[in-house]
Amino acid sequence: LNKSSYCLISYNSIKTKSSKEQTLWITESEETINSNQNSQYLWNINHKKITTIAICCTLKRNRKEINQDFNQALYLFNQFDSSEQKYAFIHVGKFLYAIGEYKTRMFKFNITSHTIQHIDGPYPGRSQFGLAATIDYIILIGGLINEGKSISSSILFNCKQEQWYSLPNLPLRYQQGVFLPGVCFIDHCTIIVVGGLIMTSEGPVAMRKCFHLNLNKRKWLSIESCKEARGQPIVTYYSDMIYAIGGLQYIYDKYKIMTSINVISIE
Repeated sequence: LNKSSYCLISYNSIKTKSSKEQTLWITESEETINSNQNSQYLWNINHKKITTIAICCTLKRNRKEINQDFNQALYLFNQFDSSEQKYAFIHVGKFLYAIGEYKTRMFKFNITSHTIQHIDGPYPGRSQFGLAATIDYIILIGGLINEGKSISSSILFNCKQEQWYSLPNLPLRYQQGVFLPGVCFIDHCTIIVVGGLIMTSEGPVAMRKCFHLNLNKRKWLSIESCKEARGQPIVTYYSDMIYAIGGLQYIYDKYKIMTSINVISIE
């Protein structure tokens, strides 16, 4: 459960030469993609302080530059916090946010001016939450709080206002909580949650349930469930379908690493 997970979050549609306009789950412009297809610059942002990464980069930056953003941010963060504290990192526009496990304050790093701020973080502080981002919002779903209890709360960070807003709790039975669900935005105001782990007296159990929320209507709706229960999947959206990739199938004291892909309809 402590392995790092990486999410590439789409920002807008990119027209490729070989197809009509499609939303691609990448962070680079078409020109950068074409020139870097055989690039020596691989993702190189693994670090013991990082648990999760979400990227919504709206600047024209290649992988080498994004790697440099993270390395510069980590260098400064270590000056503020040299402990073993774990962080989720979110790259949005020209900012990189770091949300610490169980912390109610977070860091905001400006990748152009190389300045860092300490701003309000999520409440309650939590770890192992579901995470997604757009250019406007960062959303956290569920997670574990200090007592090791899972929660069902959903909170949204407005990047322009620098304010956190509560959303309705996930509609789970018996007021259960969930941690490590897969989360993605399918447009600027629609959120999908896939699977996750439920904590029981005998240990965590993976679930199949999936949900959909429109920020304007503020009501969670159930959608088609995963064919296989899983927690910590990578979730992406393409051509009106949700794809849940990999994850953990955790049944009490035993777990299985998933390699399959589930395709989920939102209709």
